[in-house]
Amino acid sequence: MKKFLLFTFALALSATAFGQNSWRIELNSNGGASTGDFAGSDQINDVNGFSEYAYTGDLTTKYFIGKLGIGIRFYTAGFSRDHETYKTALTSSLTSTSTTSYLERRAGYLAYGSQIGVSYDFELAPNIGLEPSFYIGYMELLIPGDELVYSRNFTTRHYATDVASAQGVAFTPGIRLNWQVHKIVGISFNSQFMFTSMEEQTIEGVDYTALELDPVVALRSYQPQAFTVGIGVYFVIPTKKNQD
Repeated sequence: MKKFLLFTFALALSATAFGQNSWRIELNSNGGASTGDFAGSDQINDVNGFSEYAYTGDLTTKYFIGKLGIGIRFYTAGFSRDHETYKTALTSSLTSTSTTSYLERRAGYLAYGSQIGVSYDFELAPNIGLEPSFYIGYMELLIPGDELVYSRNFTTRHYATDVASAQGVAFTPGIRLNWQVHKIVGISFNSQFMFTSMEEQTIEGVDYTALELDPVVALRSYQPQAFTVGIGVYFVIPTKKNQD
């Protein structure tokens, strides 16, 4: 990763030596399906995320050296958690003897971060280009807490965990079809695959009744992963040299 960062930085420093340079500012919105273990929902374990779908939004700024783009991206992401399936699996994992339980509905997983990357805009026709890219960077993942009421050995129990967070690296290869509808404005249709390498998270909480209180400590290794498609708008800002 350090070599990739140094390579990108070196390209940026040498950008002024090239002609036909421009800035591009992009706003993108994507949605799609969670994949891999993060979509697993067969049982409560250390990797299953019970996530069905994902969405992302980002603000990306690129500097183009001819057709080569060097960019920095700030993004947010959300990942669903299947409420009913998760409730059933969580209740079962606590060896519940009841057929009913109540899990307070919470938002799914939230994430945010920044990435740097490179892209190349291949011209397919006048004002139309195909742009593959690869971005890498930081992700902060927020894991929702639980608030479950269930029964074990004919005793009503409460299971509660705190919101947890984890940090890691997000990798995002993607491809865009760009259509420049005006000299400085364009729209794009894009797809991308996000996968991550995250640190192990510690989930803490309590499992209690009116008469006893048991601490809860569990280790999780969630690795968000998703394939998404979407649309974006971008603005082209020629450099002063190109405007002259």
